[in-house]
Amino acid sequence: LIRQINSLGLNENILLGGTVTLEEINELIKNSDIGIVPYVDNFYMNLALSTKTLEYAACGMPVVTTRLQTIMSIFDNNSIAYTYPDNPEDIAQNVIKLCLNPALRRNLTENAFKTLTGISWRVMETRYLNLINSIISSEMVENKVVNTDKPIIGKKLYNKVL
Repeated sequence: LIRQINSLGLNENILLGGTVTLEEINELIKNSDIGIVPYVDNFYMNLALSTKTLEYAACGMPVVTTRLQTIMSIFDNNSIAYTYPDNPEDIAQNVIKLCLNPALRRNLTENAFKTLTGISWRVMETRYLNLINSIISSEMVENKVVNTDKPIIGKKLYNKVL
């Protein structure tokens, strides 16, 4: 990587800082203006979910990332600056566009954060427990075990299981 940076004459533009602690990573992210998350477009990456994109969005940072199925299933075009896979020019154009347009940065950041609140742990916990309760309830009714509207599993039982 160092040889490639040198051969391309990018020594002044790219800094490789070596190993950093988690606290230092947090500071680096807080001091950044744009989160860039480029990935190759392959079978695996279209199934995997990059937490880095979620982390940048949670930090209130606009994100430039590759158009992959998983991330596009969460964030729409009004939340993320999407790039085409394997296209460094597209990444650069998105970064330049964000640098030159503070309103766009703000809109993407706000929309991405709103999207994140819809998939927070609290929201997903409720959805998950409701799903489990509906499955258990329907199985109990089908098997004529009991007919109830009350939740079968709630937070108290769920927390005891954990």
